[in-house]
Parts: sequence; C-alpha cells; structure tokens
Amino acid sequence: MTIEWGHTAHGTGPINRTRSGNLWLRKFFFYPLTPAGGRRRPSGRSPPPVPLSGAPRPRAHRSPSAPASCVAGPAHRPRCAAASAAPGAPAATVVGEGSPRTRLSTIRPGSSSRSALLRGLRERGEGMAMGIEGGDYGAFMEKFELLPPQSQQQEELPLHGLTFAIKDIFDISGRVTGFGNPDWARTHAPAAATSPVVLATLAAGATSVGKTVMDEMAYSINGENAHYGTPTNPCAPDRVPGGSSSGSAVAVAAKLVDFALGTDTGGSVRVPAAYCGIFGLRPSHGVVSTENVTPMSQMFDTVGWFARDLSTLSRVSDVLLPLPADNNIKQPTQFTIPKDCFEILGSLKDQTYQILNASVAKRFGSDAVDNRNLGEFVSNNVPTIGKFISDFSKNEAPSVPALSVISYVMRCLQRSEFKANHAEWINTVKPNLGPGIRERVHEAITSEDGPMEDFHALRTEFKSALAALVKDDGILAIPTVPGSPPKLRMEAAALENFRARAFSLLSIAGLSGFCQLSIPLGVRDGVPVSVSLVARHGADRFLLSVAQELYETLKEETKKAWSSMGSSL
Repeated sequence: MTIEWGHTAHGTGPINRTRSGNLWLRKFFFYPLTPAGGRRRPSGRSPPPVPLSGAPRPRAHRSPSAPASCVAGPAHRPRCAAASAAPGAPAATVVGEGSPRTRLSTIRPGSSSRSALLRGLRERGEGMAMGIEGGDYGAFMEKFELLPPQSQQQEELPLHGLTFAIKDIFDISGRVTGFGNPDWARTHAPAAATSPVVLATLAAGATSVGKTVMDEMAYSINGENAHYGTPTNPCAPDRVPGGSSSGSAVAVAAKLVDFALGTDTGGSVRVPAAYCGIFGLRPSHGVVSTENVTPMSQMFDTVGWFARDLSTLSRVSDVLLPLPADNNIKQPTQFTIPKDCFEILGSLKDQTYQILNASVAKRFGSDAVDNRNLGEFVSNNVPTIGKFISDFSKNEAPSVPALSVISYVMRCLQRSEFKANHAEWINTVKPNLGPGIRERVHEAITSEDGPMEDFHALRTEFKSALAALVKDDGILAIPTVPGSPPKLRMEAAALENFRARAFSLLSIAGLSGFCQLSIPLGVRDGVPVSVSLVARHGADRFLLSVAQELYETLKEETKKAWSSMGSSL
C-alpha cells in the first residue's frame, strides 16, 4: 500500500491507493480547513486505514442486530432478470459479467448516511460540507470514477469522453446498493456483480463519476429523501426535483455529468426529467436488462436515462437499445394529441396543447393530427374497465375517469409485487422510513391484492387498445406531468391531488409497457415545461427519430407562443 497526495473536487488530501482483486481503488481523505483556507494534516498521525471489500462475494442479507461484518442466511433480494419481451419485440440488451476499473473518492464513508456526514462536517467546521452541498446540488450519494476498459481504439468508442452518474439502485460489484435508505444499506452485503447496463455504458467509453440520491425504495415521484437530503432542482430551487431518480436528473440538469442512468416504474425517469427541464427516456418495458437492479415491481420496472440534449440521449440509446429488426425508420402518419389529457389533466396556460398541434401540422401536415379524447377511446375499447369506472366517475377533482381506472389498476399491481419483493425485509428490519414513504410502504405490505384476474385482463386489453390507436407508425402526445413541479414541503392534500392526476398520465405508458420520451420545451414563469411522446412497444428508435425530426419545430412554435404572451424561454 502506498500513500500519495492528490487533488479532488473537494480539496487536497492524502490518497490511499491499493489494489483489491482486479479493481484499482483510490480513496481520498479530507482534513479541516486552516484559517488561510489550506488543508491541515493532523500532526503525528497517519491517514486512517481504508476498509477494503476484497474480492466480490455473493450478496447476503444481514441480521439487523448483527455487526456490519456479519451476514446471515441466503440473499434476501430476489434477482430481477430482464423482463420477457412480447413476441416479435427486440430481445433484451445483456452484456457479459465483469468488474469495471475503479478510481474511488468516497463522499459517504461506510454506511453512514449522507445527512449524518453533513451534520458532522458542520459541527467540526470542515469545509467539505459546503463542497458537497454547493458543488453537486445534493445529487450524489458518493463520488468515484468507474473507468471504461483500456483499448487502443478508445477514441472510436460511441460514448468516448462522456461522463455519467448512476442511480443508487444499480449494482456495482463489491459495493453496497443503498436503495435510498440507510437501513437497507446497513443490512445488505456488497453486490457480487455489476449491472449489465452499467457495464455496457462503460464498454462504450463513458466514465461514471458516482452514485446518486434516490427516493427510498423507489416509492415516490417527489425526489425528497428524509435521510440523505433532497437534491436541489437547478431549474426551480424552491420546487421538488422529481423522483425517484432525483439525483440522476439533477446531476444532468446541473451539468455535472453528460447523462445519467435511472429507473422508471411508475414515472421515476419521466417525472424528474420534466421537473428539471431535461430529456428523459423510459424505453419499452423489457427491452433493456434490469438484471442487478434492485426490483421495485418487475411488471413495470424499466431502466431509463437522462440527457440535456437529444444528440447525447440518442448516443446512449444507440448503445443500450437493441437493434431493430428493420433498420428503415418510418415517417409518422398519425399524431394523437388528446384534448382531454391537456384540458383536464394538464394545463392550457402553458400552451403545450396549441404548441403541439401547430408543430405537428407544420412538420407532418394537418391531416396527421388527431384530437380525439383518450378517455372516451379507452372506455369504448377496454371492456373490463366497466367493472371499475363507476368508482371514479364521481371524483370531484379534475380527472378522466377511464385513465383514473388505468392508474388504479397499475398501482394495485405494483403494490402486490412490491409486497412480494420486500415485505419480509420490512417486517424483519422495521426500517426507518421518511414521511410519505412510510405510509405508502405500510399500505403496500398490509393491503389486500384485490381482483387480480380482472387487473391482468384490463392490462392486456389496454395494451391491445393502445396498440390499435397508435399502430406501427403513430405517436401519442400527452403532458408528462399535470402542471408545474410541486413546491418543496407542499401540503399533503394538495400533493395527493397532484399525484393522482400525474399517475393518470404516467400509467398510460406504464400499464401498456410502451416507450415514452419527456421533452423539455423551456422555462416559463420560472418553472420548466415539458411534453411527452409515446410510441408502441418496441418502437423506441422510431420514437427517438420522430423526436429528432420534430424538436426544432417544437422550439420555434414554443418561442412564438410564449413570446406573444410575454413569456421567455
């Protein structure tokens, strides 16, 4: 083992450099700032030792009362293999196992919570707290470098020179996957393998700079974490960043990385993308591997990614999406822009409905525009919806009853799988969960499953109906979210109403498994505005192609509409 001095984003300190298995590790130590602003090394003391995880070992669940070095019983967490794709759909992307080259400078030592670290640094007057809070918008759980494999053709790799962040739900060999909660991190051993998606991204030449904060157990779309803090929304600092992939979206929006990996079960890529004013892709369910990703609900879990521009998003997509059977991307022949989704669930004040109609007509012709109501179409083409619709027809809040049913069914199926995945751990460990998450998790693990046969029948019918609507070469355009991002610490009743309307929109792609891209239009009156395009299952590259063709026109029409209203981009 050798000790050397080096520089990091947070200052200068001695580097403990050693080799563990086939991973190079570099951990940085930080000392209090002197009055002159320099680092003061404690006299007469060597830097503290660095705990090494050693060779990767099988993940095991630790007894909550056992010390960190003890493990008990077989692996608790069920492994979520890549979901089976529909017949004729592209196969899941899977790359070989392996360990990435690692250069590591940890912000969050051991299993200590990020918030506890910040409190300790403030109490001791250490300047690194300011670096963590002010330098990364609270986006990162820990910072390290995962380096692409060494190659003579390094510069020719498709993602060469790009940096990315990883949501703390993806496994990295030899490191604990935190799943947004300190008790989860405390009771789980380091991962035995790295997520194939992470490995594929590294193999394409990108460098990871760390893991990001997420909502606990991926069970929120807000982005607030009671333990590790809420990442600051760079677009609207007084509003939530969106979750559960909050840190990943913030890292991209704040230009800390070029792109970031997240997951989307009920909206956890699309929502933070919309709130932070960036692009966010939820691919078709099952076309990208979810192996070595902590499951929330396998029926809906999807790996997605964020970028600030379509060019970068497309480069990442070219690496992670499977190649289509037919490389000839078609032109869209129909754009369904349902008026009810914008009038009732969205907001006409931001002009997105008018902007979309004008953009599509200008780029693809007015004959391509279809403004039929989606709620009416679903009611007429999903027979099983009749068993539930009466329960939602008297809703006093603005709603589209048929889409409220779709949302209800999806959330019931999601709760059932979440309970199967995690109820045993929750009942055994009794983790400390933050407000909102605590109540949601309790409801999930104590509620009855309901008429599962009807739920599954409705899901199948809805997917078939939506496929008939958009066909092979059609697009469904909807609001990503039902308005501006909620303000931090919003009153619970108002937030619940917003969530209900949001899930009526998010469940369209969620329950069907279709692909969806959230597209930023700009910032109006201090808040980001977005719109989403949805395409059939397996048409991910078609969706990206349409977005690339339409985006410049969308920007032109947005500028025209908002300028006439006295708003600025």
